[in-house]
Amino acid sequence: MSRGLGSTHAHTPFHSPSLVLSPSQSSKASVRLLELELLYRYSKTYKGFALFLSDKELWESFAVEEALKFEFLMMEILVLVALHKATEVPESASEYVKYALEWKNEALVLAHDALQNINQGNSGAVFIFSIMTMICHCSTSVSTWY
Repeated sequence: MSRGLGSTHAHTPFHSPSLVLSPSQSSKASVRLLELELLYRYSKTYKGFALFLSDKELWESFAVEEALKFEFLMMEILVLVALHKATEVPESASEYVKYALEWKNEALVLAHDALQNINQGNSGAVFIFSIMTMICHCSTSVSTWY
């Protein structure tokens, strides 16, 4: 079972509302633990938008390989998974959304130069980033319809 942020008890789930800290309250180690959890969960999240079997390689391998080279894409992956996690854990949704918004702002700042200078080296990361940004925007827009 996963450990909670700041938890010393091995059986305390991460999604316990008292253990999810806002970005301003979190220690660097706690944020890293959250990032690792979300990266682990990415394998479930991408399956929700990889509609065709032929898309699987794009999201499973290529996106991760590019994210390891481009921090703005890694941040966007964290945004997407945090928003997905927020839908699964309603009692902690606001905390996951807080992290997602912080990471989204950071991703946009980091992506600015790449978006201004798209080239062969960064075009894959920019492509994936653009799709993920659209997915995040659509998913948050749909949730405000209710």
